[in-house]
Amino acid sequence: MSLAGNLIYTIGLDTSTGMYSLITVDPSDRIQLGSTNYGSGDRENPLQMVSMISLAGILYQGTEKGLIRVQAGID
Repeated sequence: MSLAGNLIYTIGLDTSTGMYSLITVDPSDRIQLGSTNYGSGDRENPLQMVSMISLAGILYQGTEKGLIRVQAGID
């Protein structure tokens, strides 16, 4: 949970496609605000590891394959 943005970031799995996604949820109304696909297959499995968000707002998520980094794009 990000206290600065009052949002929950979690990992989801679409069982029909096998695609893993980072999902953003507004806890006040439980609405999914967005998602970012990051891979499919067993090696992308986060194995219930906790995500870490740096002070710069970069999210790091451990997976079976290694560590992924997610950050907002720059326009």
